[in-house]
Amino acid sequence: MTEKQSHTRHTFHRRTVVGSGLLAVAVTLMGGKAPAGEVLMANAQHPTLDSSFTLDFGIYGGPRSANISITDFDLEVDPSAGTARFVNYYQEIEPLELPGGISTGDITVTITQSLGGSFDRATGEFVTTDDYAVSFTADLSVYGLTSPVILRSTSAGTVRFDTVSLGVTRMAWEGGGALDNPVTGERESIPFNYTCTVNGAFSSENQTAWITTSYPPHGAVDARQPMTPAGEEEPTWTNIDIAFVAPPLQALSIDDFDVLVRSPAGDVTIDPGLVTVAAVDDQTVTLSLDSAVEPKSWLLFTHRASGTTACLGVLPGDVNGDGTANPALDLSALIDCINRGTCESWRADINRNGGSANVLDLARLIDLFNGAGLYEPWTGARIGASPCATR
Repeated sequence: MTEKQSHTRHTFHRRTVVGSGLLAVAVTLMGGKAPAGEVLMANAQHPTLDSSFTLDFGIYGGPRSANISITDFDLEVDPSAGTARFVNYYQEIEPLELPGGISTGDITVTITQSLGGSFDRATGEFVTTDDYAVSFTADLSVYGLTSPVILRSTSAGTVRFDTVSLGVTRMAWEGGGALDNPVTGERESIPFNYTCTVNGAFSSENQTAWITTSYPPHGAVDARQPMTPAGEEEPTWTNIDIAFVAPPLQALSIDDFDVLVRSPAGDVTIDPGLVTVAAVDDQTVTLSLDSAVEPKSWLLFTHRASGTTACLGVLPGDVNGDGTANPALDLSALIDCINRGTCESWRADINRNGGSANVLDLARLIDLFNGAGLYEPWTGARIGASPCATR
């Protein structure tokens, strides 16, 4: 396969269903309209991308593949909360011939319960845990199988939005199990591995793009000195580029964002008149503040419609971005930056001279920790709990 796909492996007991890695659902698992922030994607089988299921019995007959003829499912994700689940799912698979020459007959797989899972809004990757019911039309009792078989399993895949309402879902599966052996009539089992590939084309009534990435990246911490040697304030996080999953339906303005500074002293909402929004391209905007953010603060740019946030921190000395100015850890992190020469300026250009990280930045970091010159001692300073983790 040419695109990145996620895989799940399962191990079953001997009396587990053949084709148990197939995901399919016919039962509506939750009724009602999705709450704000949740995006429901109604998928049908992709018209040009193949969906198939393969069982490999090794020395007992090698691989056998079957076409997946019908796929319909609704996948719901919450980009702000980072969650995913199947609302309903239905799938039909053509018959497979098992060792011993017996056909499964038509296979149908449904989900009876979706326990949900995670969603990465930046990559579109999701993982869920679900209870599956697998049914087959043939009598497979010689393999120790009685239809339907209930199976708890895990789905993994990726969604890609081409517009705010259309896109593609790709899922890949692999795992293994064992069947009773109908040939020998003994208790010897037949092991198998399976691979399942499911491709869906979806539409969504959500019509709301969400934040995927930003530059500086979501969660970055500015570790540079807070002022010049003359005591003048240095700029911190006055500009950020924010990218969306697809082009928004309308041009974005400051009315589409809330900007908040979170510090130990409390939250302060920035006057919208002090922020400007400029389009970079059809999926990216630059938000600019007219003044710097105070040290020991988090800066949150929240897209109102989707609830997703681009979040940045300011803590002089926190080179490794863990939320604490720690001489032992952050000096070591800066030395690594100097040796590699690949660290971002907000982490490594401690003296703000615009050059690459060097021993002068190392000396300035020591000044920050010790409180030399005009700098207060930053050793042990903390920025507080990060609001970036789930938003």
